[in-house]
Amino acid sequence: MRSFWNKVYFYINDEQTNKPNSYKKSCKDIKRILNFLASKEIKKNRVAVGVHITNSKHIQMLNKEHRNKDSTTDVLSFPHNEYDRKNYYIGDIFINADIIDSQAKEIGSDPITEMTFLTMHGMLHLIGYDHQNEFDEEEMTGKQRLIFKELGIRND
Repeated sequence: MRSFWNKVYFYINDEQTNKPNSYKKSCKDIKRILNFLASKEIKKNRVAVGVHITNSKHIQMLNKEHRNKDSTTDVLSFPHNEYDRKNYYIGDIFINADIIDSQAKEIGSDPITEMTFLTMHGMLHLIGYDHQNEFDEEEMTGKQRLIFKELGIRND
């Protein structure tokens, strides 16, 4: 699925899941998050981002191959920072569809909000935020809360 929205071009690839097209309902909020972050954090005319909906097995393989961690996770980001004549391709976000439902239920949320949160988290990694230490984690967590609040997605 391809989508243009203001200055962000993104596509969702869900070929690795057993639920193709199950996250189309998330697209509206995903577009809002990506556009919001691009307009606030990236000073380029058009930004391209790949959002891949995958499964635990695939994300574990990516985690092992690129981060030397033989475990699954909820989201991985891979920055590219490539330019062409039209777009600034900042990278790819991989989201583990196998755990979205259970993770959302665990925190009292819903799958669409969780998908939106994981996309935001991945996008923040692509633009340079991290949580390798306590200071960086507080900064990133605060940024996530502020974005959700500003966009009226969640206030907690």
